[in-house]
Formats: sequence, C-alpha cells, structure tokens
Amino acid sequence: MTVTASAIDLVMQVRAAIGQMNDRDARLFACDCAEHVLPFYERAFAGDDRARRVVNAARELAGAPVDVMQEALHAGPYRQLEAALMKAKGGALKLSYRRGRYRQMTAMAAIASTAHYCLYSDAHSAAILAMDMAGEAVRMLNKEGSDAEQIERAWQLERAAWYLTANLTPNLVSIGSRESAS
Repeated sequence: MTVTASAIDLVMQVRAAIGQMNDRDARLFACDCAEHVLPFYERAFAGDDRARRVVNAARELAGAPVDVMQEALHAGPYRQLEAALMKAKGGALKLSYRRGRYRQMTAMAAIASTAHYCLYSDAHSAAILAMDMAGEAVRMLNKEGSDAEQIERAWQLERAAWYLTANLTPNLVSIGSRESAS
C-alpha cells in the first residue's frame, strides 16, 4: 500500500468520516480499530482474551439504543468484562515495565484502551478514541521513521469510507435500477 498523505492529514480525514457516521457504524468502526491491533496484544499476552471479549461484547451492543446499552453495560457479564480488561491493562503495564519495554508497555495499554473505548456510550467519541489509540499503538510498536502509523491511518480511512458507502449502496442500487428500467 502506498501512502501519500501524512498521518496527520489521514487522521483529520478519518475524524471527518466518523462525524458522518450513524451511531451504530461509529461503534462498529471503533470495534474494527480495536480488532485491527488486537493481534499485537494477543501475541504479547498469549491466552489473554479479555480485550477480544470486550470488543465482541461491544460489537453485539453496537446497534442497541444508548439506554439499552447502558443498562447492559451495568449488568453483571459486561461489567465483569470491563473490570477484567482494566486488570489486563494494568498487567500489561507492569509486565512491560519490569522487562524495560516502555514502548511496548505504552502500546499494550493503548490496545487495551482501544477495546475499552468500544464500550463508551457516545459512539462518535468511542470511534475517535479507538482510532487514536490504535494509531498510537502501531506507532509505538514500530521503529522511528517507519511508515507503519501512516499505513494504519490509511487503513482506518479506507474502513471509515466503507461504512459511509455501505449506507449509500442501497440508494445507488435503486437509482441504477430505476434508470435501467426506463
């Protein structure tokens, strides 16, 4: 993938796209951002599926009205998942700190935060925070001067655009159908 825009330009474009999303798509986009970087976390902490379980729970609740989502999040299983994720984040920080891997420590905490943000009640804030933390994690896990963050941001923009065009597709199909029918 060739990336021509700077990471900052890409971030601004993704944020603009998020602003045009409906709540459900913004939540799903937050989940996508988290899932895109979860493999880094899962390699570092084999067998720890807490972050993935939180993202899956958030994905299940993505289309629910905010009051239903809030009620579900305060119920036992989701509340326990959130608490477990915060423990995982703390564990990632402690383990990385003991190993002297400060960049990895920041990245793993960012990935855990990305999963956590998927559960925010404000869908657009969740999407922006997840996008930011995923980009930060990728930046921290790669060498200085690497274009990994730009590549991640370009992926985010492509994914955000997919959500926007996915909502337009039925309209485009029906317009095309009407034109070909006449």
